[in-house]
Amino acid sequence: MMIKPFDEINKQHRKKILKNLESNTITFKENDNILSSFKNSKLIEKNKKGSISIIREDYNGNIIVLDKINQYELFIEELCILSSDDKVIANTDTVISFFDYDLLINNKKLKCHDYYNQFVLNILQIVMEITKNNKIRIEILTKKSIKEKLLEY
Repeated sequence: MMIKPFDEINKQHRKKILKNLESNTITFKENDNILSSFKNSKLIEKNKKGSISIIREDYNGNIIVLDKINQYELFIEELCILSSDDKVIANTDTVISFFDYDLLINNKKLKCHDYYNQFVLNILQIVMEITKNNKIRIEILTKKSIKEKLLEY
């Protein structure tokens, strides 16, 4: 079970964290390009409602789904190694909360509070889990034969 950003943090402290991180929420319609709304930013996004796909269109026009982010999962752009041709698309009507992770790291107001340290720890654990899952996917994809890939999967 994947940890959530606000595990072990009460509602009052959650509100303080979101306020200090200048958290915003945006609603996207089905098939909206989410990434175009956040150009040149380093964001941590929480999918509050709906689902999101990271897609790539190949040379022949085929759509390849690279990843899917479901409700309540985090999307951390810096971990996704997106090419300029990749898109992050809303599969359904989607609601996303987001904040710039520079504020997460450089937040002097909250750094001394235990609840904030718990929040940062939760984010780090999520990042480690995402990284581990990506490593497993890469190992499977680098198998030479289809038989090896299926056996590994």
